[in-house]
Amino acid sequence: MTKEEWQTILVKFFKAVYFERVQVNPSDRRVLLLENPYWPFVFKTALAGALFSLNVPGVAFVPITPLPIYITGKESGLIVDMGYYEIRVLAIVEGFPVMSAMKTCPVGMADVHARVQEDCKEEAGMLTHAQLEDITLQSCYVRAMDDSAAAEATTVKLVGKTVAVSGETRLRACDTLFGDNENEYSLTKAIVECLAKCSIDARPHVISNVVLCGGTSMLPGLAHRFTQEVNASFGSEVNLKGLEGKMSLFAPKFNGNVHAFVGASLVGSIDAAEADFMTKADYEGGATIPDWTTSHLVLGEADADQAAPAGEVNDWN
Repeated sequence: MTKEEWQTILVKFFKAVYFERVQVNPSDRRVLLLENPYWPFVFKTALAGALFSLNVPGVAFVPITPLPIYITGKESGLIVDMGYYEIRVLAIVEGFPVMSAMKTCPVGMADVHARVQEDCKEEAGMLTHAQLEDITLQSCYVRAMDDSAAAEATTVKLVGKTVAVSGETRLRACDTLFGDNENEYSLTKAIVECLAKCSIDARPHVISNVVLCGGTSMLPGLAHRFTQEVNASFGSEVNLKGLEGKMSLFAPKFNGNVHAFVGASLVGSIDAAEADFMTKADYEGGATIPDWTTSHLVLGEADADQAAPAGEVNDWN
């Protein structure tokens, strides 16, 4: 799609958000956009254009994956962002995201839903996204590695129908996150590959502050299974054997699906944020849309003058 096509869609979307949902004046507040580093540039440009057409005073793009580190109060850690279609794993060392070690795993809640749909299709037919979400949250859970017990079948009441969910489905659906899928994609493998690319001295600091975030991380039993799987993988990897038993999960007081937004609220309140906001005058004057490689907001306490030039990546190495 072209910039103009995207912008037409986005203007309608933002008008609905501002005037129907949150009911605030766009010109009263600046906007902090949490961006996926793989967003196409034309989409980012259209996003900024749509917001400035509503007279938003300022727009800043901040990479979404590192943001949960801010809620931990530490400068090093491992962010495991478990989304709907993919899982992103990013190591952060002394405030610097190690982009060369970032790993993505194309598995997520969508695969759990697909497994539920596959097992329930004969009885319930094609289920909507909302129905699959209800069935998953009410009946499925992540079993421990050594749990061989069978789960009891259950029923889930939906609007207009009741769906029977077998014990096997309740257990089997979430196993897809740990390699039980057609392509054998595994969350554990992504963790191991990420840590293997980190400096050997940095690994203990990274693994001592693991943040599980994203909606998929809220599945019952996932944190326990994650700890078991990762520690077992350390034991079988010669280069990572010393990390066995050293992993510590950050335990927040709020749900994993809002970690990035809480981190963003903290980022938006610091003085360094001022340098990353683009104004409408900047945009109309032809200024380049800020890129995540030049953001001051992901460099911890590093001096802004040390930020990488456009097109280069700050890396621990």
